[in-house]
Amino acid sequence: MIIGKNAIVFAFFYSVIALILAFLFGSFASVLGYRLPRDLSIVKPGSFCPHCNRFLEFWQNIPVISYIFLQGRCFYCDTEIPIRYFLLELLAAVLASPFIYKLIFIPFRAFSEVGMDISHLGINFINYLLILILLSLAIAMAFIDFDTKQIPHQLSYPAIIFACIYAKFFLCETIIDILIRLGLCFLIFDAFNHFANKIIFKRLALPICPGALTFRFAFLERVMSYVYIVWICALIFLFINNQFMVLRILLSYLGISYIFNEFIIDFLVFNHFKKKITMEKLEEKYQYHPSAEFFEEQKVDFKQLKNAWGGGDTSLIVVIACFAGFQNCFLSITISFFMALLIHFFQKEKSREIRLGPALTFALFVAMILTV
Repeated sequence: MIIGKNAIVFAFFYSVIALILAFLFGSFASVLGYRLPRDLSIVKPGSFCPHCNRFLEFWQNIPVISYIFLQGRCFYCDTEIPIRYFLLELLAAVLASPFIYKLIFIPFRAFSEVGMDISHLGINFINYLLILILLSLAIAMAFIDFDTKQIPHQLSYPAIIFACIYAKFFLCETIIDILIRLGLCFLIFDAFNHFANKIIFKRLALPICPGALTFRFAFLERVMSYVYIVWICALIFLFINNQFMVLRILLSYLGISYIFNEFIIDFLVFNHFKKKITMEKLEEKYQYHPSAEFFEEQKVDFKQLKNAWGGGDTSLIVVIACFAGFQNCFLSITISFFMALLIHFFQKEKSREIRLGPALTFALFVAMILTV
């Protein structure tokens, strides 16, 4: 058994490995942040210089080290590499540091000094890897939202899945409780999205999953504002009257419907065939009813569509709630939004727009600190 100073060295060695993994996931986040908005595959081609299109060698693509060694310039064309990618890799390592200390350094030190079941070390390491995945997805979403004002579902939906997996296996949540939390989050924050757009932009946003709320009755889609109000009032009524079984059934239904409609049908099946679907068919797909209140005009111009609160923001909040529960979710969101408003207030160039992606990413980090 390793004891004393050797135990600290032993734990430090594994912590360095965990830190290297954090740098690698930060590099992965930078790849996502660059390629997804440009509709490029994240697998092929390999890393390349966007200026001269030359493929990078292995030694030119080492996170942090290559940037410092190359002095922030391309080896081939001497073009300056944006420092944001270097900072993103450092950011991933900084955000991962508390989890390295708690999940890697302390358990390995305890294992070295007093002994511990090796399976616990493996579970902690898998726990840390899942946290890295969520952090890298959240960082990529923050940078994409900052650049494009959108959070792609290619990142938010996998993040929800990883958060649900984490809640099931590491927080010991039941599947029913996860579905209830999923359904309630989508209902609350999608309703907020709906009415925020009505107040700010004088139009109503397209519901994330209208079929789950209207039970596929087309005539209800013409009055979605009332549907939201009825749903929320019904859930409050059931809660006040202690009808928890019915409440759990309805919320579980919402959670299952969102997974089936959004993840399976729209995200997987529809995206698989999107190359065969013209823009006319796409507009027709979102034209649920000629007199629906979703949009002011009958034809939808997706490029001009504005939202006060987008579906990607809702999905990112669902990630936080699935990971950390409602209490830590609302606390972390409150802290992050307060900081975002302070930063916005002290900015020299004032703007009516506030990017929620970076604030929600910080909220996810705070929720992780509170939960893990």
